[in-house]
Amino acid sequence: MNRWFAQLLSVVLHPSLMGTYLCALALFWGPAEFTQYSESVRMLLVEIVFIITFLIPTGTVIFLRQRGVVKDLTLPKREDRFAPFLVSLFAYGGAAYYFFVKLPQVFLLPAIMTTICLAILATLLLTLFVCKVSAHATGISGVAGALISLQQLFPESAFFYPLIGVILLWGLVLSARLALQAHSLSELLAGSAVGFTVCYISLLALAQ
Repeated sequence: MNRWFAQLLSVVLHPSLMGTYLCALALFWGPAEFTQYSESVRMLLVEIVFIITFLIPTGTVIFLRQRGVVKDLTLPKREDRFAPFLVSLFAYGGAAYYFFVKLPQVFLLPAIMTTICLAILATLLLTLFVCKVSAHATGISGVAGALISLQQLFPESAFFYPLIGVILLWGLVLSARLALQAHSLSELLAGSAVGFTVCYISLLALAQ
């Protein structure tokens, strides 16, 4: 794979963006409980998710980089990943709490945020104590697992075609990370297994 294309994929499909993408798919392709809301309301919800789970954590990690807590924004070493993963964990936890308290009627959003929290926690623990698990693989595989569980829970939804697209992107992400030599194949497979399994099982349980 071309290195420039691999870098582009790694940015566009960054793990910090997976929550925003998954919520957008749920809100615009999901069950009738979501599609009854106006498009502007659904876009506002996606924007809130984007701010809480991407902009705030990204700004925090950049600040930590400037302070020397994080040595490299690409996080090549296991020890560099603790602070950014912890920031993401709190961001998604905060988003889950916000939606649960403020918008309990939009029932899937707290479940999705909590599911991603669990995937981040599993990735963090494995990275600290076992090996440097690929967050990119965890993120994209988690979206795939979540969409499968949502399709099972809401068979009237239109998740089939988005799921096919996500599976194709999953393969491209793994190829991109290999091309950039950011991870070994075992680290990518470990991330894929963690993301898919945790998100599939957790969302299936939480969204019922």
